[in-house]
Amino acid sequence: MRKYLPKPSIFMLVLTSILTIAILSACEGPPGATGASGLPGLSGNPGISGVQGGQGIQGAQGDPGLPGFPGNPGAPGKPGLPGLPGMQGVQGISGADGVSPEARIEASTRSLTMDAGLTVDGSGFRRYETIDLVFALRATTPVIATIQADDAGSFTVNVPTLGSIRKVHTNASTILSTNVITLRAEGSDGSLASVPVRVVEASAPAPGPAASASANLTGGTVANESQITVYASGFRGGEGITFIIQTGTTADGISQFSPLQSGVATGAGALEKKLSIRTGAGLFTLKAIGATGTVATSAVTVTAK
Repeated sequence: MRKYLPKPSIFMLVLTSILTIAILSACEGPPGATGASGLPGLSGNPGISGVQGGQGIQGAQGDPGLPGFPGNPGAPGKPGLPGLPGMQGVQGISGADGVSPEARIEASTRSLTMDAGLTVDGSGFRRYETIDLVFALRATTPVIATIQADDAGSFTVNVPTLGSIRKVHTNASTILSTNVITLRAEGSDGSLASVPVRVVEASAPAPGPAASASANLTGGTVANESQITVYASGFRGGEGITFIIQTGTTADGISQFSPLQSGVATGAGALEKKLSIRTGAGLFTLKAIGATGTVATSAVTVTAK
C-alpha cells in the first residue's frame, strides 16, 4: 500500500533545499591554485576502421628513370651461307715485253781493289747496244766503263785501275764503306744486268806468273765493216788474249771500248787473229789484253767503206 506525504510537508522540503543551496553559495571562498596536471591516461583502444574512401584522382606522370646497364651480348649467330661468286673482271692490258730479260754480266773477280782493274763479260743484250758499267751507290752511280755490245749482244770490257777513274776516286769513301756494291750494266735500250761485288783499298800480292812486259801488237788500215789481220807477240805461252778497240772517251775521262774477238797464244806467246771492225771512219786504239794482265796496243786507221 503506497503512502504519500501531505502537501505542506513537500512544500517545506523544497523550501529547505533552496535555502541550503543559497547559504552554501554565499559561503563559497575564492578559487584555489590550479593543481598539477595529472598523469596521462592510458591509450584507448583503436577505433573501428572507417569505410574505404573512393579512388582519388590520378597523379601527374613522374620523370623517366635512368637507363639501365646494357645487357650481356648474345651468343653469335651461325655464319650465313656464302654469297654467289662475282662476275669475272675484264682482262687487263698485256704488259710490255722485257727489253732483254736474258742480260747477264760476270766479273773476273767479285773482290775488287782500288789499286787494280777488272774484266767484265756480258751477254744477252741488244745488238750494238751501248752499255754503261756503273757502281750503283745510294746517291750516285759512277760510271767505270762504257762499251758497245757486238752483233750477238755480248761484250768484254777491261776496266782500268779503279782508283784512276775520276768518279770512282771522288766517291772512294762511300765505295769503301759499303759492304756489298751492285755492279750494274745499263744498256741504252733499257737492258739491265747486275752482280754483287766488294771493294777494298788495296790488293794482296797475287801468286803466279807475272805479266809479260815485252808484248807487241801490229795495227794497220782497214775499211769499215771489214776485217783486219793483226799479230800479237810477247805474251805468255797459252795465255788467253782478248782484243778490244777504244772508240772514244767520255767527259769524265772514262774510256769507251767495243769488244772484238779473242784467242789463245801459242806456246811461243804469239797469236795471229782476224778482227771484224765496225767503228766508222777514224783513228782508233786497238788493245790486246792477256789473261795474266799482259797488254799490248797499236793504232788502227779505219776508212769509209
